[in-house]
Amino acid sequence: MSTILRQRLSPALAVLIVATWIGCEPATPEYSDDLVYSVTERSLHQISDDLASGRTRSAIVTGGYIARITAMDGDLQSVIAIAPAP
Repeated sequence: MSTILRQRLSPALAVLIVATWIGCEPATPEYSDDLVYSVTERSLHQISDDLASGRTRSAIVTGGYIARITAMDGDLQSVIAIAPAP
């Protein structure tokens, strides 16, 4: 390989390697790892927006609903509708 070709390829190769390395890093989640998501006083539209934007995860929302059912219903387990129509 000629010296001129090597001089031109070296910076391009370095940029390619760095770009690939950066692209392989795991993305930092935008949601909080806090496993408490208060579903009380939130509309389904707002919860949907939070899920779509990455502010929360479905498992965390589900945990919020389970916590709400447990707090409201306890051992009776009579709650059959989590978000009834207004």
